[in-house]
Amino acid sequence: MQRTNQLVLNMLHKCKARSKNRSNNTTSSYLTILFLSLTFFLSTVFAQDSSNKESVECVISFKESINLSFLNSSHFENVSWTIVGIDDVEFSKRGTGTTLKDITFDRPGEYIVGINELTVASDTHSEGCNHANFPQEIHLTVLPYSVSFNFDGITFSNAIYGNQELQGTLLTVPVKVESYANTPVDVSSFHLVSAGVGTTITGLLVNESTALAPGDYLFNYALKGTAQKDTYIMFDFFYAGQTSLTYYFPTKIN
Repeated sequence: MQRTNQLVLNMLHKCKARSKNRSNNTTSSYLTILFLSLTFFLSTVFAQDSSNKESVECVISFKESINLSFLNSSHFENVSWTIVGIDDVEFSKRGTGTTLKDITFDRPGEYIVGINELTVASDTHSEGCNHANFPQEIHLTVLPYSVSFNFDGITFSNAIYGNQELQGTLLTVPVKVESYANTPVDVSSFHLVSAGVGTTITGLLVNESTALAPGDYLFNYALKGTAQKDTYIMFDFFYAGQTSLTYYFPTKIN
């Protein structure tokens, strides 16, 4: 913030110096331009600061813990946190630092995680300004089911070659489906998307049933799209709208 203040002072001094040699109309124009510039500049600064205080959404399965990447930051040791249940009003926990990653959620439902930074660290990317490093809240959704993918057992019905369309190719992966209430799990929205340079591969789950009872299955994804030659790719498996797991294709695309 010191650098921000200095920039504002410099602009004021320049305007004052110029106004000594200008008419009143010109001076007024300079002041108008200065006012508009400062308004835009300060609104941008405050907008950037407020963006660090927004809440974030997180979706996990029951028996899992929160897996957001910022929990691994060294700064996160300087926070205290509280967890309260929305559906389970008797659920309440509190602690400090990365011990948040050790909390598992055995019951599905909605939770609110409050984060309070005990010390606010300087961010070198913000011209030395001190501001919040983490959101103030995590809105957590714990799903009533879990799906475990055994990526060691992945197979492809056809080899993947560079720049060749994969229409008609199946990706098959063993999975284990679990349900909190032992009820069927809706898998109709399950899909995958590839990532990497020049890849357009996507896949839809084509199992016979869209509602699966708890148990072991082979998930079949119908692929389409291409991958660029001489690149490495990965596959993100999505379920529940935004939850994903990543499989790294082990070899370069030939």
